Amino acid sequence: MKKIIWEQVKSIDKNRLIKALEKDGWLLDTEHKKFRTYRKGINKVTIHYHNIEFRNPGLLKKLLEAIDWQEKDYIRLKLIK
Repeated sequence: MKKIIWEQVKSIDKNRLIKALEKDGWLLDTEHKKFRTYRKGINKVTIHYHNIEFRNPGLLKKLLEAIDWQEKDYIRLKLIK
C-alpha cells in the first residue's frame, strides 16, 4: 500500500470500512456478536467487533491488503481524496 493512501485511511473506523465494502459489492456471509465475514468472489474478510476503532493499525493494514483495493477504488469509495 502506498504511503499516501495509508496516511489517509489509517484512521478509518469499522463502520466506515463496512459501508465501503458493501458499496463495493462485498456480501455479508456470516454475522456473529463478535465478528462479520464478508465475501466477494473467492475473497473473504473477517472484521471483529471488539470496539468501533482499530486499535492496532497493523490489523487495519492487513485487512486492507486482503481486500486488495487499488488507489482508484479508494477514490471511488471516497476513502481518500
